[in-house]
Amino acid sequence: MVAARFLWICAAALAVATALDADEPSLEAGKAAFEAGDYVTAMGVFEALIGADPGNAEALSWLGCAQLRAGRPQDAVVSLREAAHLAPRDAVIRSNLGNALAATGDTDGAIASYRAALVADPTLDDARYNLALTLVEAGQIDAATTEMGPLLNDPAKSGPAHQRLAGLLVSAGKHRAAASHYQAARSSPELAGEATVGLARCLIAMGETERAIQTLEEETGHGRATPPVRELLGVLYESTGQPAKCIEVLQSLRAEGQDTFELHRALGSAQAQAGDYAEAAASFQRALAHRPRDAETENNLGWAYAQQLADDKAEQHLVAALEIEPALVEARRTLVMVYRRQGRTAEVVAQLEAILAAQTGDDQDLRALIRASLSSPDRKLSDTTVKRVTEIQTTDPVLLGAAGALLIQQARYSEAVQLLRRALERSNSDASLHNNLGVALERLGQLKDAMVEYRTAHHLRPDMVEAERNRQRVEDMLAREAAP
Repeated sequence: MVAARFLWICAAALAVATALDADEPSLEAGKAAFEAGDYVTAMGVFEALIGADPGNAEALSWLGCAQLRAGRPQDAVVSLREAAHLAPRDAVIRSNLGNALAATGDTDGAIASYRAALVADPTLDDARYNLALTLVEAGQIDAATTEMGPLLNDPAKSGPAHQRLAGLLVSAGKHRAAASHYQAARSSPELAGEATVGLARCLIAMGETERAIQTLEEETGHGRATPPVRELLGVLYESTGQPAKCIEVLQSLRAEGQDTFELHRALGSAQAQAGDYAEAAASFQRALAHRPRDAETENNLGWAYAQQLADDKAEQHLVAALEIEPALVEARRTLVMVYRRQGRTAEVVAQLEAILAAQTGDDQDLRALIRASLSSPDRKLSDTTVKRVTEIQTTDPVLLGAAGALLIQQARYSEAVQLLRRALERSNSDASLHNNLGVALERLGQLKDAMVEYRTAHHLRPDMVEAERNRQRVEDMLAREAAP
């Protein structure tokens, strides 16, 4: 995230502000339109003033700022350069010119303009901040830190300066450097809470979550923890598997009137970890009130309802989660559980196919799909799913046999033969495997080989009526073929 630049507009600070007795009300009208966000009207007023007095540096400066806010940075550069020409020692105009140049992508020009502003007025802190921001964006981290030096070394300004610089470093991904500045900013009582949160987030980004928790607990122990400090502490308790601590912290915040998405989301997750699914569902509902189309929260809410056996509500929210984020595998797996309970085998197969099609499914999903598909013989599987079944990596003869049976059901007889032979290599005394291999061979027209498998199945299990019936049918077919 790129930090925002400060846009200073202060007519009283202009070094050569023009006396405009007659036109001053019009200038005030332009300023009022600007402050109201009506930049088109403001530009019209300022342009009229400049038309009457081309040397009006103040009107030119305001016009440039209005153009910048209106999304016309190139025009803003022209206006502010003219204003700077008329008022060469005015630091505010130079700083705003730097903003306009930065908006056009002219980084070197922006840096030069900010530095010119600081030569004119070394106390213009926001020009210094904007210069540091531009240097950070240009990858010149050390130079940015150096430019912030006068503020960092001023006891009256060091806290906010450390805080601002830390934010810039975070935007550049320099979390370790930012952490040291957040730590320094914590010495300012008015910034302690915000700086502590910033420090903790840097530690998290650095993979030092335990240190982040310790930092937040330390702030809490001093009795000065702000709600954001306590909220982040609760969130970290949830993410590190400490639901009881999370619930204690976040419920107290909620009782005090705190009402944020992250609070309710983390509290719901902790309540679910603790097995309180009804409370978890209520917390997830509150979170959705803040972000109505958050896929993860819809999924969590659906899961909480599923744990309460409220399958209709679970399905509603899980389907909503998938409408937002179709690749959310957790939602599909929970739907599989819900549909199984409802006996909706075809929907179970559909969800498992979607998981496998997204290349996110594992062997457990494939096993579940094979078993479910055998109970849904009328469903045609996709070529992608059939390929996954054919290429299943297992030595389990039962699973190989089930996969072979499924391929027969899907009229993929050659692939079925391959899997059934693999199964028989590991369990040659299984009559069902021999019978199913016979079926696949028969469908391929290999009647003599099919006859061998049917006879073997019947030999292994004389009570296996299906194998004997298949054997008799193939024997009759062979006899007809042999007849003159």
